[in-house]
Amino acid sequence: MDFFGAFAGECMGDLEGGREEINLAGHFFLGSAKSPIFIIIQPDLPPMKKALLLLLLLPLFGFSQSRPNSDIIQTVIQNRLEKFSETEKLPNSIVMLNGLTNKSRELAVNGLCLSLNRLDQIGKNMKKPSLLKTEEMLFLIIKLCKSIHGGESLDVEGYNTLPGLSVVKRDKIEILFNSNDANKNDAAWNTFYKIYPEGLGFMEFSNVVYSKNWSLVYVTHRHKPIGGIGYVAILKKIENGYVVEDAFNLWMY
Repeated sequence: MDFFGAFAGECMGDLEGGREEINLAGHFFLGSAKSPIFIIIQPDLPPMKKALLLLLLLPLFGFSQSRPNSDIIQTVIQNRLEKFSETEKLPNSIVMLNGLTNKSRELAVNGLCLSLNRLDQIGKNMKKPSLLKTEEMLFLIIKLCKSIHGGESLDVEGYNTLPGLSVVKRDKIEILFNSNDANKNDAAWNTFYKIYPEGLGFMEFSNVVYSKNWSLVYVTHRHKPIGGIGYVAILKKIENGYVVEDAFNLWMY
C-alpha cells in the first residue's frame, strides 16, 4: 500500500466494478460514475476527512475545465525571480524542466505528503498560516499530493514561446547533476552556466491543481551548489487571473 492508500485506508471501503461504495466515518455514498444515488455528509466529520471524501468522489462527477496553467507558471516564476532583484541582477531567462526530477518528487512526498498531520508546523513560515486550516485548502493539498505521487506532469507544450523561458528535458538535467560528490556538483553547475549563461538556475513545477478560489503548485528552484528550495505556491483567483497569495517551504539548502 502506498502513502496515499495508507492515509486513506482507515476510512475508505472497497471500490468494485461499476458500483462504488465508500464508507468514511459515517458518510456513505452508493452509486456509479454515471448515476450517483446519494451522498450523506455529517457536519462533525474532521476537515481532513471531508477533503479526502470530496477528492475521492470528484472523478465520479466528471469534473473538468480548461485552466490557465501557463499564466500561473509565469506568475510564479516572476514572483520567484523578484526575490533576487535586490541582491542580484535579474536574469534575462530561466530554465524550466518539462517535469519533476526524481529527487524533487521524493522531497515533496517526504516533506508534505507523508506529513499531512503536521500542517501547523509546515505553515509556520507562511504569512497567513490559517489558510491551511480551511477545507478547500486541505482538499487541494491532498489533491496535489495525489498528483505528485502519481507521477502527473505539467503539460508544457508551447511554453518555449513564452518570453524569457527555456524548456529543457528533465532527463538532461538529471544526467548532468547525477552525482552527490561536491566537486562533481560544482563542475556540473559550471557546465550548466556555460550552456545557459543568461539564466538563474533551473525551476521545476508539478501539475497545477485547482479549486473554486485557489490553485496550488509545487515549485523547486536550484541556482548554485548550495542554493535550492522547494515550496508550494498558493495562488488566489482574481478577476483577471491568479496572484501569489502565500507559500510554504518544504525543503531548503
